[in-house]
Amino acid sequence: LRIGGPDAEYESAADFLYKNNNENEINAESTKSGLGIGLDLSCGTGFVAIRMAQSNMFQHVIGLDYSPQMLQEGIATIQRQRLDLEGNKNGRAKNSRRLSWIRGDAGSLPFEDESFDVIHWGAAMHCVPDVEAAMEEVYRVLKPGGKLYATTFLRPFPDVVFR
Repeated sequence: LRIGGPDAEYESAADFLYKNNNENEINAESTKSGLGIGLDLSCGTGFVAIRMAQSNMFQHVIGLDYSPQMLQEGIATIQRQRLDLEGNKNGRAKNSRRLSWIRGDAGSLPFEDESFDVIHWGAAMHCVPDVEAAMEEVYRVLKPGGKLYATTFLRPFPDVVFR
């Protein structure tokens, strides 16, 4: 469960997603070219997607949410706070080279198989009508050897999480 707010959620996810499986250090080889493509699934207002893009650890990040209002709030946050996702002085609206926003359904992801190196799915499984279908979609779009970091308020955890 996410405790401590957006920064704690991001730090916990980053700690898992950016490090080697067998080491406690950031994967230096991966950071030379970026960790590839990251997905923030059910991104809400995009607080993790924005931090992922700002980390410079990814070639590109996609924030996906079913709610257009949540996506609009993420875009507004970048504009309002003039966040730098590109090395520019002013934040950019909608899509950039580092961050794209997509409206979509976790149970039917609009991506090709094996598209993502990492997926963050923060505290949103309880919002999905069919968790098993959504997990199948997650594993379909995750590359072999890719990492999924998911948190949930569901108790007990759905069996599909541990398959």
